[in-house]
Amino acid sequence: MTNKAFVALMLLATTSLVVGCREKTQEGVARNDAPAVKPGQVEAAELAEYLGVSVWSFEYSGKLARIWVEIDAEGKKILVPDRPEDHPNLKLPPSGEHPEKGKVNLWVKKGEIALKVSGAYPGGYATGFGADDLWWGWPSRCSSWSEQTVKPRPGEEVTLLQYVVTNSQDSARKVTLLLKAKFAGDER
Repeated sequence: MTNKAFVALMLLATTSLVVGCREKTQEGVARNDAPAVKPGQVEAAELAEYLGVSVWSFEYSGKLARIWVEIDAEGKKILVPDRPEDHPNLKLPPSGEHPEKGKVNLWVKKGEIALKVSGAYPGGYATGFGADDLWWGWPSRCSSWSEQTVKPRPGEEVTLLQYVVTNSQDSARKVTLLLKAKFAGDER
């Protein structure tokens, strides 16, 4: 057999496997239990797990005035960013120009907390931390979160998400992350 004939034979054999040819039984009827492989979808939760990231998403309506993350790291308070209203990627639109709808995405991965807001802001921001900051340096931990639907009054500050990480070996060590928002007051 020549090299060309061998390659053609291999291509033909491979093609029949890829397109999922069905085997015929003695009676000439196709077997449904023949092995098969086909491309699949990666679900968002699977992807987040593979990448080591936790992600939460919120849709809002109303005039969002401010959005930020507060962290209580074993008694030490941290704002992310330090002053959200001054962050270059979270500049508020001029008064009266707040979009009425948008989406907030928060994700947390080792060494980074990021917030992306569509609608009220042109972008988002990410804040870097050291690899062992917050809970990332703990050898084992457990986490829980609660997210809620809220209907705030104008000017009211609300908590959208509470994410709590506890050190599995020392339950007194705990980090709490809060995603907070404030909506614009009545501008009449």
